[in-house]
Parts: sequence; structure tokens; C-alpha cells
Amino acid sequence: MLKVLKYLKPFGITIAAIILLLLVQAVCDLSLPGYNSNIVNVGIQQNGIENAVPRAIRKSELDKLMLVMDRSDKSLVEKSYSLLDKSRMREKDFQRYVEIYPGLSREPVYVLNAKDKTTIGRLNLIMGKSILFVSEIEKRGKSVSGMSADRIEYLKNAAGDKLAAMPQSMLTQLAVNYVHREYGALGMDTHKIQSGYILHTGGVMLLVSLLSMF
Repeated sequence: MLKVLKYLKPFGITIAAIILLLLVQAVCDLSLPGYNSNIVNVGIQQNGIENAVPRAIRKSELDKLMLVMDRSDKSLVEKSYSLLDKSRMREKDFQRYVEIYPGLSREPVYVLNAKDKTTIGRLNLIMGKSILFVSEIEKRGKSVSGMSADRIEYLKNAAGDKLAAMPQSMLTQLAVNYVHREYGALGMDTHKIQSGYILHTGGVMLLVSLLSMF
């Protein structure tokens, strides 16, 4: 074995480079199915919306969702969103934002300011549960806005086990329909959001393929 290593010693850098390139190729090949799955599951089935955390949401809607949140969850949501209100904005800023969120001309809008994945992950669970809870109540022709805190707490406890047992992936898939409708209510270009996600993910997939081929 030692004699073999002695003969291989002059080619150490070459061998190390070969091993490194094989590892890079393996990582690239293994990641491609994940990108392909994202294009189908998120890009097509979820309209390009990755999670239950809206980039923007009407103030009236977020206020309604926060009625069913715990104090700590509500605090995190409040820190993670910035309020855009026409009456408190400079005309220049208003014109810039109203092009992105046309609904801002009708009512104040909360815009997501959180960026890190840890916070988004926590928000995804909080917003997802709140969205499903409120949506279920509204399907019955009722509104949480007119309910007492005790009644909301009673209904939350009744639905708690069902929501806790639901996988987060399913929770997200159900909640993104609400997010998609909210984007439509704000006048956002939902087709652009979907195509943008598909093109971005497809572009990354193409680059990974080229790297693997190289």
C-alpha cells in the first residue's frame, strides 16, 4: 500500500481535483429532482407561492387573522410586517408602492419585511394555522371579527388537535390558496408571480445541469 501511495504522490493534486469534481457532480445530480419537483408542486400547483406567508396583505385581513393568534405569535407577525398607509406616506413613495400593490389606493396594506429563513419558517406555521382557522369559520357564514375572545379561544381549542396533526406541507398547500386570492384582491400580477418563480427555478436548474456537465 505504501509503495502504491509513493507512486501516486506526484499526482496528488490531480487526484484530489478528480475527487472534488466527482463530489460536485454528485451533489448537482442529486439536487436536480428537487428543483424539478418545486417547479411542479410550487410553480404550477401553488401558483408560484412558496409558503403561507403573504408578501403583502390588506390591513383588514391581517387584523382579522391576528384575532386568532396567541400573544407571542401576534408580536412576531407585527414585527415582521410594515404598514403602508396612503395618509401617512409621501406622494413619491405612495406612487411607487401603488404600482406594485394597487389595492393600497383603497386601504392600508401590510408588507413583509422579514427575510431570514428561520423567521419565515415560524411565520409559515403561524399564518398557515390562522388562515385555515379563519377560512373554516367564514365557510360557515360567520366572522371572527364579531366573536368574543372566549368564543374564539373555545373554537381554537376544538380545532387545535386537528391542526396539530396536519403535516406542515399540507398546511402550507391549503393556505396558499388564500394567499393567492389575497394577491388578486390587492391587484398584484399573480401570473407574473407564477411565471417568475418557474423561470427562476428553471434557470437555477439549468445552471446546476451545466455545472454537472462541466
